[in-house]
Amino acid sequence: MTGTAIPAKFEGFTYHPQELVFFSWFYRTPPTGTGGEYSFNGTFESAQPACH
Repeated sequence: MTGTAIPAKFEGFTYHPQELVFFSWFYRTPPTGTGGEYSFNGTFESAQPACH
């Protein structure tokens, strides 16, 4: 979602998965991620803004 790659090494290979958000970001509810995060790496610091 952010274009931010999070390098992860596993069995000699390096993977670059993109950061993903939790459902609380989409529903604009209090964050449910570990540590009160809206995304896996913490790039999303607040809920999605309202669409107009």
